[in-house]
Amino acid sequence: MERCGIDRTRLDSTALHRQNVCVTDPREALGAAIKARRLALNLSVNAAAKAARIDRATWTAAETGTRQTEAYNAGRIERVLGWAAGSIEAILAGGEPTERPEPEPRPEPLSAPEPTLEHEIARLYAMPKLTPRERRAALRALIDFYAEDIDGGSEERPTA
Repeated sequence: MERCGIDRTRLDSTALHRQNVCVTDPREALGAAIKARRLALNLSVNAAAKAARIDRATWTAAETGTRQTEAYNAGRIERVLGWAAGSIEAILAGGEPTERPEPEPRPEPLSAPEPTLEHEIARLYAMPKLTPRERRAALRALIDFYAEDIDGGSEERPTA
């Protein structure tokens, strides 16, 4: 299988240069694509391997095409390179990698409204295991809490 016109990037003393080359081995094509993308992202081998949580030797083997890339490592490599899942398989089959789409921005979480006294009382009555005495004590505490909130707690309340 011969593939010509694959972008291959090499580093020399001046800058990154792209050149078209013919690649006959799919693993070599994969290695060239991984290396080109890593260099385009300005990542060292160490930084890329660390980001992928794989050994440096595993990353280097993927770039040089010296051994098969395991599926779990392929996913990690694709993530670091910003490729969609399955891009490595696509390259090995003679295709091109697909950029991973940007994730949709997450909406801001809605803040829960402040509970009202009525809401708290309803929750209190929904607790079946409370005895009447415990329920009355909890009601007094709720009313006192909300009363402090309303008038700033300036009034002293007589205790019963």
